Amino acid sequence: MTNDFKFQIVNENADFLEDTKKSLEKSPIYNKGHNYCTLGIMGCQSSGKSTLLNLLFDTSFTVMNNTLGRQQTTQGIWVSNSGDGELLVFDIEGTDSAERGANHRQFERKSTLFSMAIAEVLIINIWEADIGRYQASNYELLKTVFEVNLELFASEKNKENKFYVFKPEYKRGIPADGLPEYLSNIWQTIQDNKIINIPSQKELVALYRCEEIKNNCLEDFLEKENKLIIKPLKKGYYLNQFGFDINNLFEEIIEQYKIPASGYLEYVMIQKLGELKEEMEEELLIQFRLQLQNAINQLEKQFENGLKKKIPTNSIHLDFIQLTVKLSNKIIKRFENVISNSRLKGADWETKSELDELKSYIEDRINFKQNEMKIQIIEEYFLAINKRLKDNINPLFGNVNSQTNSSIIKKYQNTTSNLKNLLNSDLKRIQIENQEIEISINKFVKESLSIFSQIIKKHVMNIQNFMTKKFDEKFKYDEKHIPRDYTAIKDLGLLYEESIDDGLIILEYLQTFKIPILIKKNFIKWDDTISEFETKDYNEENQIIEQNGKIIDLKNNFIIFTFLNENQFEIETKIFNNQMEISYKEAILIQRSKKTDFNVPNILWVLLVIIARSDIHNLITNPVYSIFIVLICSIIFLLWKYNLLSTVTK
Repeated sequence: MTNDFKFQIVNENADFLEDTKKSLEKSPIYNKGHNYCTLGIMGCQSSGKSTLLNLLFDTSFTVMNNTLGRQQTTQGIWVSNSGDGELLVFDIEGTDSAERGANHRQFERKSTLFSMAIAEVLIINIWEADIGRYQASNYELLKTVFEVNLELFASEKNKENKFYVFKPEYKRGIPADGLPEYLSNIWQTIQDNKIINIPSQKELVALYRCEEIKNNCLEDFLEKENKLIIKPLKKGYYLNQFGFDINNLFEEIIEQYKIPASGYLEYVMIQKLGELKEEMEEELLIQFRLQLQNAINQLEKQFENGLKKKIPTNSIHLDFIQLTVKLSNKIIKRFENVISNSRLKGADWETKSELDELKSYIEDRINFKQNEMKIQIIEEYFLAINKRLKDNINPLFGNVNSQTNSSIIKKYQNTTSNLKNLLNSDLKRIQIENQEIEISINKFVKESLSIFSQIIKKHVMNIQNFMTKKFDEKFKYDEKHIPRDYTAIKDLGLLYEESIDDGLIILEYLQTFKIPILIKKNFIKWDDTISEFETKDYNEENQIIEQNGKIIDLKNNFIIFTFLNENQFEIETKIFNNQMEISYKEAILIQRSKKTDFNVPNILWVLLVIIARSDIHNLITNPVYSIFIVLICSIIFLLWKYNLLSTVTK
């Protein structure tokens, strides 16, 4: 069966046709790699070359029409494959062409050189009668063939070798899919009148085809990468199969490249393979970074959720450090697993920056939570010191005496010291730095001093009540706390003076409080963050700070709170004296009224009983009156017993 497949690669104008590749791709030889052969035929015009090829190889080249006589049939160079698809056949325009005129020798030499460069088998078609004849019309053709052969291959031969002129066999070593580029390069070199270097042409073809194969593979790689890797990553999640997928894709593309490229020069194939690997690695590295960033984003959320679950907002957990360390190690371990499972085999991809980014985030969140917890702990201790100082100090004002001042100071010192030590312990448990702990402790102590000052000020505002109570305890009641009978007191003025002294002494008890300093001196001296202790006047030599009624003695390590200055002391004394003088005058009036009472003679009481005997009898015999009389007598007796009779009478 005749094979109808044929196409032209060089036209009558000696131009190499650009669609040669597309035409050759339709041939069954194109995908055979090295498993094909090339054959060309040369000879004079109308010598039956095309007919011979059609008969020998089942081709369908155009043949001469005998009715039209001897004329040019094949123009340029045509190609077809044999019927069995194993041979690529080149039908070359005949020599001695009358149509080409004087320029026929130029094209003959180019076509001959081209045939020798591309054909593994070259058929020279000449008339049998002309063989051996010097003047035969084919002498110039044979001469050209030998000259071109020596020109092409002399550098590769040893003149001592019997195959110096022609090798017994020859293989071009060009894969079929590289033939279009090889043929184009050879023809262009001939057209430019350059020396044909077959090895360099092979290298050029190899470079061209391997580059083309590489680009095709890279394009296929990018398409598959986009579908398999890029689109899923853009959703914001990291891929569990990332490493598996990229390694499979990488190996798949490598094999896809090697199959067609292995037929070309090995070093060129390896060079382009290296470029392909490098370009794929660069592209995969971009997706690897995106994979890690997605992992970081997800793991940060997991850490935050875990932190909220373990330590809810506004809660205090003293095992905070142990919990956060365990959680952070768990998250970092997951990230390291993501890194390990996402790597491309053999790729040395640096991941320190991503790991540092995640660690930095975790550290920042732990520090933030730690600081938040520190603030909550301090606030709780502020509330605790406020409550405990009030609970411990307020009851001491129930009975102000000479021990009240020292008792208050002792209660303050013990309460503050205990809570300060507990605060220090709690802050250490959550691993607050020593400097921060010191600052927090100092603020806590300052808060305690402020609360202490507020408590004392509140009670000092009621100091007249304390003084009046103390005065009344002495002046109005006796040792058994029974109201005094002023008529029985011989020296009421002396009692009054003693009572005044007992009341006035309260001023001295509550005037000043000397509190030991429970914080470092330099913190009081230089820290101005709390307005309560801003330094106004500091005596460096004596280490004394005087401020708003407080004397801070850094040398002797105590603070003196003055709640009543001299002027206030005098005012409170005057107010107290004036008020108590009223009580004194009332007592004098009671005492005098007792002494001026009118005494009824006993005889009158006897006459009154005799005259009113009938009325007395009626009262006694009437039950209602009797009960009333008993009740009245009982009240009078009780008043008499507790020395209240004179007061009621008045």
